[in-house]
Amino acid sequence: MKHETITFTKPVTFIQAFHHHYDYLKDQRRFEERKEIAAWQKTFQSTSGYVEGGALFLPESILNVDSLKLATHITLEDVQNPSHYHFKQSQPNHCLNLQTGLVEYDSFKLKDLGTEKVEIQLHWSFIGYFEPEQYKIAELQPGMVLEIRRNRVVNHSLTGRKERIYTEAFTILQILGTFTQATLLSAPTPIMVKALPQPTKVVDLMKHLY
Repeated sequence: MKHETITFTKPVTFIQAFHHHYDYLKDQRRFEERKEIAAWQKTFQSTSGYVEGGALFLPESILNVDSLKLATHITLEDVQNPSHYHFKQSQPNHCLNLQTGLVEYDSFKLKDLGTEKVEIQLHWSFIGYFEPEQYKIAELQPGMVLEIRRNRVVNHSLTGRKERIYTEAFTILQILGTFTQATLLSAPTPIMVKALPQPTKVVDLMKHLY
């Protein structure tokens, strides 16, 4: 079967992103009570695209993204337990132009440093603050598998009373390379099984919440 090929207007750097976010209540504050939902899956059933044999494959739905033409970076998004994920936007893969300065992505802000390096800052609204001074937490580089861990507590009104909700969020990022073209996968996008990579660096922003 012949597949359509797309050529980008300029080279685009691709970032694989694995996400695992979930909420829990005070009766699960002991790790033993939530260890099953806290564990990463070892594999992901993915339809976000992949790199194989030095070639890039993307779902054809990427053509519907208006920001594709200006993108300098595109993320391949794979999410564990999507129903528990609160930061996922409608477009599974994010087409980002990091040459415009700091760009919001998930609960982070990203900035292009050139030569496939990306500065990562924490998006402070994730922990309930707005517009403090910039806080660089990591620099994603080729050959690195970066895991970022963070948590927060918020109050929600459940059944007419306030109850604390705790969120833990984990993201693994890996630069796949820079490409000038991609092969498009026709819908329905075939499932690709991806193994979760072992992090080479962990940024742990977890705080004691109780």
